[in-house]
Amino acid sequence: FFPTGTKNTMVVITTALFVSLLLAIGRADLILDGGDSGWQTNTWYSQVDGVMGGQSSGDLTFLESNSVMSFSGVISLDGGGFSSVIKSFSSAIDLSPYAGFVVELETTSAHDPNNVDAPLGLHLQFHDSNTRYIGYASAFAVPLSSDIGEAVSVYLPQTSFDRGSWIGQPCNDCQINFSSIVEMDIYVLFQEGPFEVKVKKVTAVDDHQSFPSPAVALSSTNEIKTLIDQTIQSGGGLYDKGYQELCIALYRSILNTILSANDSGATSSIVSDRMKNIICSGLQRAETQIGSKANMAWTLRYTLDAILEEMGFTVTSNEQSWRPDPTMNEYQCIGVTTAFTPLQTEISEAPDNEDNANAEVSSFANTNDVSTSETTTSSASFSSIPFVLIVTTVILAAYCDGFSASYPTRKSHRCRLHNDSTQLLSASQSNEQQQPQMNGPSPIITSIEFRCLQCLQEVCFCLPLLCHHLRGHEPTNYSD
Repeated sequence: FFPTGTKNTMVVITTALFVSLLLAIGRADLILDGGDSGWQTNTWYSQVDGVMGGQSSGDLTFLESNSVMSFSGVISLDGGGFSSVIKSFSSAIDLSPYAGFVVELETTSAHDPNNVDAPLGLHLQFHDSNTRYIGYASAFAVPLSSDIGEAVSVYLPQTSFDRGSWIGQPCNDCQINFSSIVEMDIYVLFQEGPFEVKVKKVTAVDDHQSFPSPAVALSSTNEIKTLIDQTIQSGGGLYDKGYQELCIALYRSILNTILSANDSGATSSIVSDRMKNIICSGLQRAETQIGSKANMAWTLRYTLDAILEEMGFTVTSNEQSWRPDPTMNEYQCIGVTTAFTPLQTEISEAPDNEDNANAEVSSFANTNDVSTSETTTSSASFSSIPFVLIVTTVILAAYCDGFSASYPTRKSHRCRLHNDSTQLLSASQSNEQQQPQMNGPSPIITSIEFRCLQCLQEVCFCLPLLCHHLRGHEPTNYSD
């Protein structure tokens, strides 16, 4: 009915409108399990640390006509420290087009001002078909709530699944392939005592999402202090064991809980505007430090310390550390459960500290620290390692550790076990300052745990030092 030129124009316009409509509608969200159809119960099983001699327990049940997955147990740090539930997909699925994942939960306890507990940190973990034995995890915390059974949701961006590990050992040069996912896990790690988690649904979503943090009634500054102290104890312990992302998740969750708190019968606001300014400033600064988990964790820790100081409590450590300015209201925010969404890939410059030679805490950033995003190591296969090579590696690593221990005051180079257990040897200059532990001072020399797979990657750093020592020379570089 149209002239040729007009018809072509109409076809182009119609096609463009159709494509625009598809883009506007967006890709449908993908339910990985749970929801209205119920959980695929036969695809899940529990696994605890008994496989490595631990004493933790884990029970998996499905409730309310299979609409809720309940995962409960007790974490014991005697020989282990984890409990998990695992789902195997019948075939690989492509999750690469999605922005992230929403975990819908039911709270299993109510906040009690007379028995304050820290939030529970969890790992949601995926495995791809390329290296199925390596899991890639993102950390989140179950938000505190005033009611049992409250529905809460947490959003985890796809970019947050940056912890690759195998049997607890980090893999620094591996990256998940979201186009071929074959397994999904939920882990409770190194948080001693009983736990209970109820999950309603896990969904891959097309757009970034945000959910409000539940409003918890906080009635006194002492209650807030206890809540912060408990969270630092739990989160600091996770940080010291190398689970920095779990520490971040706990600290961030409790800051958002305080930010969203309701006053319970108080004549004046317990959470003042100055405290809210501190929280928003700290959260904003941490979000700009994506790429350095240590910096993020310490920024949030200093923010918690600043809240304690604002309420009139004395913080005995970290006196010389960065603090948010309580008078700055530039960063307005509301309490949410969403995990940090990376704004950049580069590591932000660490905040400056006052110079104090006697301070217990080192400067915010250690310029010799190696972050995951900067580490470049050769890829090693976990599947077949010659026994002789393992034995040789252990001997060399033990010798290097003995050499280090015999020179505890050397200010040149020394072998040591790095805080985050990813680098055995580090060039240590006279002005070097280590990132401190969250719950105590960090020793200069730490005895080596004989993890052969880790040693294989790290011995290349220690071997040149051994050679120089045998030849009686001071080490100059590690590229020989």
